Amino acid sequence: MNPIDSVKVSYQEENGDRYNIFALNSDGSANVTAYHILGYEDPNWFDTVTSHFATHLNYYGLISGQKMSQQYPAGLVGSAFESLYWSLKETGVVVLNINESNYRTYLDGTFAVKVPLDSSYTGMTSGLTATTLYSSYIWDPTALKLANSGCVVGGTRLDTQRSETNSFYTAELLGVGNPRVDGVNPAAVGTTSRVSNTNRADSNNFISRVAFLMTDDVYYTFTGGTGSSISWGYNFGVINQFSKGRRPIMPNSFDTMYTGFYDNVQGMIDVDAGLVFLWGDVAAAFDWTQFTGDMYTTGATPNSSGTTIMDVSDWDYQAGVSVSTIITPEMYRYSNNPSLIGQTNCNTVFNTVCFFDKFGGLLAKAVVNEPVTLNGSYIPMDFFLPIAGTIQDVSNRVYTDPL
Repeated sequence: MNPIDSVKVSYQEENGDRYNIFALNSDGSANVTAYHILGYEDPNWFDTVTSHFATHLNYYGLISGQKMSQQYPAGLVGSAFESLYWSLKETGVVVLNINESNYRTYLDGTFAVKVPLDSSYTGMTSGLTATTLYSSYIWDPTALKLANSGCVVGGTRLDTQRSETNSFYTAELLGVGNPRVDGVNPAAVGTTSRVSNTNRADSNNFISRVAFLMTDDVYYTFTGGTGSSISWGYNFGVINQFSKGRRPIMPNSFDTMYTGFYDNVQGMIDVDAGLVFLWGDVAAAFDWTQFTGDMYTTGATPNSSGTTIMDVSDWDYQAGVSVSTIITPEMYRYSNNPSLIGQTNCNTVFNTVCFFDKFGGLLAKAVVNEPVTLNGSYIPMDFFLPIAGTIQDVSNRVYTDPL
């Protein structure tokens, strides 16, 4: 036995390919459960179990509403999130709970969902029976800067994100997702001051666990137009989607690529919890006739698999130890193994490395893809030994309905 050169705790992670989550499985079991948060002005708000969901949106009643009702940047009025305030106050919010068996450790921020609508609704979605919402990330002056490596363009800062990295529009303005703690989340901070000292474009080290949802069917109208005509689905899910022209979110009239124009956010997803929140016209027009059950207690389940379709990818990881060692010529001078190459022992080959504890007990055995020939040379070898969790197999997933 020989001592190993380096041991450190690490983990491996895997981003899965895109796949669909349908409302129902073939056996009729539900993958999605829908709940309704009443508007605060509804007299039943205090007596309804689902009202506690509003705390996930940092809403606790009248005082929260008074703060949200202020003009941006103190509140939500005059920003892309104004619809959330009116929904929490008046029309209510829809919550879609994705069964955790449909994703591994957490969902990726690249997320799309098709939801049913009541065509008789008289708001902006009037006449529509469904709409598709696509996730996107907040724009800032550095968001679309290309990340270059030599002569290769590696996409923009937004292309590397798994969830929203701007803490002002998550943890501070809305109070959703993970909190912002200097030195912890993010571990390293890049600050861009815009409207005020609090408006941060954090580095990609900030993890909010939130991605905001947009739809082509709901937008603010402005004098002279409605802003960008590019669909929210344009280049959705492709590699380096934002460097190829995908739309980022314009959160207000100050942080925008277009003078005076900003977007109308209609929801968000918590990628860790598998919770989708819908507000604005999408929530007001949500077609509850496509669901069966009590939306205020146990949740309502879909009537058919086509009621709600999601286009997603996810992440999985496992903890372990990374082991580095160098096989030197003097370690193996002979072998009685029949895998000997040639007529002398100097050409010994092996395909298995065993790891032992200090008492000689076997801890792990690694088998390399191809036999290693010593040939009197120095051979560096790196191994990952899993100690907790496992990367789950996802070969049975289907992807038949790209959104």
